[in-house]
Amino acid sequence: MIVCDLTHAYTPTSGGIRTYINDKRQHLLEHTEHTHVLVVPGEEDVVERGERWATWRVKGPTIPFAAPYRFFPRRSRLDAALREARPDLVELNTYYMPPEAGAAYRYRAWARAQGRTAAVAVHYHTDFAHSYAKQYTAPVLGERLSGGLERLAARYVRGILGRADAVLTFSEQHRQSIQTLGIADARLVPQFIDLDTFHPKRADPAVRERLGVEPDQLLLVYAGRFDTEKHVHVLVDALESVSPALRPALVMAGDGPLRHELEARAATSPALHLLPFQVGKEAVARLLATGDMYVTAGPHEVAAFSVVEAQACGLPTVGVEAGGLVGRVVPGTGFLGPVGDGEAMARNIERAARDREALGRRARAYVEAHYGSDRAFGAILDLYEETLQRVGQGAASPSLPSDDEARR
Repeated sequence: MIVCDLTHAYTPTSGGIRTYINDKRQHLLEHTEHTHVLVVPGEEDVVERGERWATWRVKGPTIPFAAPYRFFPRRSRLDAALREARPDLVELNTYYMPPEAGAAYRYRAWARAQGRTAAVAVHYHTDFAHSYAKQYTAPVLGERLSGGLERLAARYVRGILGRADAVLTFSEQHRQSIQTLGIADARLVPQFIDLDTFHPKRADPAVRERLGVEPDQLLLVYAGRFDTEKHVHVLVDALESVSPALRPALVMAGDGPLRHELEARAATSPALHLLPFQVGKEAVARLLATGDMYVTAGPHEVAAFSVVEAQACGLPTVGVEAGGLVGRVVPGTGFLGPVGDGEAMARNIERAARDREALGRRARAYVEAHYGSDRAFGAILDLYEETLQRVGQGAASPSLPSDDEARR
């Protein structure tokens, strides 16, 4: 089987989607005979190939206000890449981008017209209609107009998901959201983590020394994108509201369009430390395991990879009661509060600090019990194989794709 991941959200500094794809490729190469293909936009047209893997980078410009993300401007080149790669299954990781969804469904129609079995799976990583269409436009357009856009976006998403051969998600909450769109058979798949790399044993006192954070200070950690949807300013607000008796410090590792604004706040807040994007699992694990607590304010998380990684490193989590965090931060592993409220987050940080060692032990135990990578990717591969078998049984005729689908 040739599996293809198609997305624009794969860059040197991107987060959860990149982690998912990298770990899936590693699993496929080390534990199966399958081939993995990745198709992403890049600075130039480049194809890299190895044994049972290939990466197509299709030249495309950066997305305005969202660098370093790029998009696919050339339909013909993207179509050609997929036809040359000839995957059996294309997984859309950023399904809401029209060039990507259109290319996946055009490829499926083309492949089936050749008499081949081909399928499209959608990995539902984010609630696009609410977290993008509404949340990004509400401050400018107001609730009424942004609500209208949300409804239009939901109709668009329903169309994308309705044409897919399989829909999968890591979050029970988002599986329920998918059902409200009329998609009844979305598959909930387990979350995953590298339990050896992300481990409390990775703690390194040298990390604190480089930051100038003393051993008795409460070290809060955030690792992720510096962007509006992550509500990163709320973390700084919370830091400034935590009791001085705890001597809090916040280290934020990552990159994104709000970095300059955070740098301006760090200039007046000596307890705030900004690090660049951490390259490699080992660097991320070392930072997390050295901290005392993980904090995140983003309400639109689905997989919440960084939270699971922090839990595996023995950290309690303080976050917001929204999105995928609701299913990740189970009772006894941290605290969740209202969205956009730095003061409330500060109070939860103080609560967690009083019992952080016990909370951290329970977080590690919870991850060990639920998030082994073999279990997760085994379930995903089972879904792929079931989907292709079902599609193959129903796609015996090369005329299966409708003329309308083939034109899209």
